[in-house]
Amino acid sequence: MKKNIFLIVLTLFLSSFSLVACGNSKNTAKQEANNSQQNVNSLFEKAQNLFDQDKYEDAYKIFKQLADQGDAKAQNALGNGYQHGFWGNVDFDNAIYWYNKAIEKNEPHAAYNLASLYEKGNGVKQDFDLAYAYYTLAKEFGLDVAQKKLLELDSKVVKENIRILKNGDNIQIAIDDPSSKWEIMDEEDYLKKNGR
Repeated sequence: MKKNIFLIVLTLFLSSFSLVACGNSKNTAKQEANNSQQNVNSLFEKAQNLFDQDKYEDAYKIFKQLADQGDAKAQNALGNGYQHGFWGNVDFDNAIYWYNKAIEKNEPHAAYNLASLYEKGNGVKQDFDLAYAYYTLAKEFGLDVAQKKLLELDSKVVKENIRILKNGDNIQIAIDDPSSKWEIMDEEDYLKKNGR
């Protein structure tokens, strides 16, 4: 009887240690995630300060490191730098690449920047439908200033032909041609079909 009571007490005592250890591991993981995000934010701020001081090469290195790690703000910053030639020559292909990477992570400024390229025809063929779709996406991601652009483009597009398709983190822009059979296309197929 004493042996059984001793085993029960010993079991309860040991299980309390495992509960404390599990609780500490969750707290440790949460703390590590917070520290990691603080580190990312600190590095991004450092890169932004370097950029503001016209130290573009140093800023680029940090933005690129963060972008490769999946930071959406850094991906957008890279796209913006390529679009405006801060990383050397103007490079619209790389700008679009990094904007799209950031859009995959719901970065509203990247959607807005990409919309602006299509609206103005900078580095791409001017396409008001795609511009409208990306401004809509920017608004959906929480960038209220995109609403003004949507109003400006309102008379230039047939909104019923534009769809934004989201499946988890995957986003596709679909634009149907009212004169043809309705079909879903990703942006690249749409541009190829329309000779862009």
